[in-house]
Amino acid sequence: LMLLKQRQEQILHRILHPAQEDDVDSEAEFKHFEVYAEGYCWRLVELLYNDYPVLSELVGNDLFYQMAKAYIYSHPSRQTNIHYFAVGFADYLQKHAVYCGQTVWVELAKLEWEMAMSAEVADIKPVAMTDLAVFSPEQFSSLCFQLHPSVRLLEFTTNAAELLQAFNTEKQLPAVLTNQNPSTWLIWRDDLTVYNRPLGKLETVFLSLIRDKYCFAEICECAVEYSAENQAAEVCAAMMADYIQNGMLLEPWLK
Repeated sequence: LMLLKQRQEQILHRILHPAQEDDVDSEAEFKHFEVYAEGYCWRLVELLYNDYPVLSELVGNDLFYQMAKAYIYSHPSRQTNIHYFAVGFADYLQKHAVYCGQTVWVELAKLEWEMAMSAEVADIKPVAMTDLAVFSPEQFSSLCFQLHPSVRLLEFTTNAAELLQAFNTEKQLPAVLTNQNPSTWLIWRDDLTVYNRPLGKLETVFLSLIRDKYCFAEICECAVEYSAENQAAEVCAAMMADYIQNGMLLEPWLK
């Protein structure tokens, strides 16, 4: 049993750290390890292609393959579920000496990963408008909502989101652009479909305050800066209703 364990550890080491011919006892043994190592590597490369189809199309197959292999060997899998192997890919690009200068690559990788994760979060029932009937009109100002786990707010300094949209609609990818001002995009899942769209300043603040557990009255006070003072409550109520109808919020509580 001890010899078997040692042999298994040796094979695993050779897979994770590809052998050179002078590291093994014979050419046959080298080829034996090489088959396993290459098979393992190709499986993970394929996984990264599947997780980042837009990025791979943007940079091209050759460069993406280099990026994928470098990530694989610098970030050995620690996940029991292989699907989550790519969780650190965007951070890897952001910290890489060469790739970090390509902001659109980093932002596109983050966007593709968060879209995938939004689709996979637990199927928690969102609040419905009828659920609010238990609260009196006087209590509504004290209500605090919680964002559904599928909701994400991402800030971009490039047109990464437009690249994704073009890919999903089978259009030619547009030229990479840097935005004069950062833009915020909303990701959420309604039923089995994941959506994304840009947000204006008011919506960005509104959803950020919900995330930070502000009550409705406090949100309305902050919204005055971005809307007419006598319309803030009405505008906020309309946005809240829209988010509820789109399955973005969970059951509220009184603050």
